[in-house]
Amino acid sequence: AGDLDISVGRGRSVRITTADITAIDPEDHAHTLTFSVSNASNGFIAYVNSPSSPISAFTQAELEQGSVLFAHDGSTSETAKFDIIVADKAGATSGAAQTVNVAVRA
Repeated sequence: AGDLDISVGRGRSVRITTADITAIDPEDHAHTLTFSVSNASNGFIAYVNSPSSPISAFTQAELEQGSVLFAHDGSTSETAKFDIIVADKAGATSGAAQTVNVAVRA
């Protein structure tokens, strides 16, 4: 869930919040709900404490702690995006990937 929309300044980064994306599973804790990232364009996902190192997965707990960001690559495109799928500890997924759209401000 979440609104799947983020806004970032060109060449900048922005924290991803639970208002942007979130997962809730009554049978699992936030640290066992893992988002897999794919098809990122015009930027990448990283941890706040390592903002230049792209990651391919993060947990709901890390989102809740404010530890995950989207870093724009500085290109002139007005949009960026990435796809996510969430899985629980048993491997059950959220189904088809959902696209998170990123509006890029000059």
